[in-house]
Amino acid sequence: MIDIPSEMPRYHRTHGAPIIFGDLAMLFGLLSLSFSFLYFKKEKLQFTFLILGGILGITASLYSGSRGGWIALLTIPLLFILMTPKAQRKTLIFTTIAVFLIILGIIFGTENPVHQRLSTALIEIENLIENPNWAGGSLGSRLVFFKIAITAFLSNPFFGIGVGEFYAYKMALIQEVPGLYPENLISYKHSHNEYLGILSGMGVIGILFYIIFFVWLTKIFKKAIKNNNPEIKSIGLAGITLLFCYLDFSLSESFLSSKLGSIAFYLMLSYLIFFINQRNREERISKI
Repeated sequence: MIDIPSEMPRYHRTHGAPIIFGDLAMLFGLLSLSFSFLYFKKEKLQFTFLILGGILGITASLYSGSRGGWIALLTIPLLFILMTPKAQRKTLIFTTIAVFLIILGIIFGTENPVHQRLSTALIEIENLIENPNWAGGSLGSRLVFFKIAITAFLSNPFFGIGVGEFYAYKMALIQEVPGLYPENLISYKHSHNEYLGILSGMGVIGILFYIIFFVWLTKIFKKAIKNNNPEIKSIGLAGITLLFCYLDFSLSESFLSSKLGSIAFYLMLSYLIFFINQRNREERISKI
């Protein structure tokens, strides 16, 4: 096990602002689309406003270049389709496919930041295939961080090395084995993966609490989706969207443990659960 020097600086949740902003733009765009279901065929103005907000949020995220958040464009539409009543499911499927084809046509038919970022990703994948130890670019550097996080986890699998100790542990590894990692990666302070960050920092105990927490939240929002009240159903869909976005974003960024990411998560989570409880209470009172 690596001994972390006591004088090594600690970094607690102070990272990732540009990436976090790009991911949050994607989140807000998808939340806007999820709320649009409440006004479909009822309030055209609200529906149009929410659809426009969704498009702008997703566009802002795409142009930010934060590729890690783009996976939500695959998982969340699938979630919407599964949550949609069977009578409307075919229409949503065809609409989703058409929108994706239009987006792909625009991306690959013109010169734009999204096209450039995708081209860069393909080049990085080719470099990794040719040399698995390549540590350049976004993908290569992340693999280095993942390896460090796994090494940290294996050094104390049950309780981890401690929250916020990733940077100090990495520096201790570098000092112990000079030249083990590229110098340009020395300044990075987190693992760029929430799951590996929890495993390395809090071990198996920490990841179990994380799983229990998200399973509990999922049950709350799934129950809300089954409610006959359209407002409660809409809030439940927004809650599931919030959870799945964070699960997606956490694959390539320590998202929930960042300041912006955690504040946005717990603030929106508190509001959604509050409104679900409030609407449920109003329904119980009206039946008395």
